[in-house]
Amino acid sequence: RLGPQHVAPLIAVADLTGKLASGLSMRFFSLYFWRELGLPPTVAMLMLVGNNLGSAAWTIALQRLSLRIGRVSTILLVKSCGVSL
Repeated sequence: RLGPQHVAPLIAVADLTGKLASGLSMRFFSLYFWRELGLPPTVAMLMLVGNNLGSAAWTIALQRLSLRIGRVSTILLVKSCGVSL
């Protein structure tokens, strides 16, 4: 039977599976943006840099939130926001 103690490991496994599955396609984003959308490679790379900087900023903000409402609650909140998008 699954309980609260299983939530964090299940989320970690789901995240790892998703990241491993998308790892190869991430390498070809700049090529897609260049060929299909006509974006210069520099712009595509700047978008990826912006994505990484945004992820870093959210990591800091969510770490502070987790100190207030708890780690598992923060994870569930972020996952539910991601699912709704």
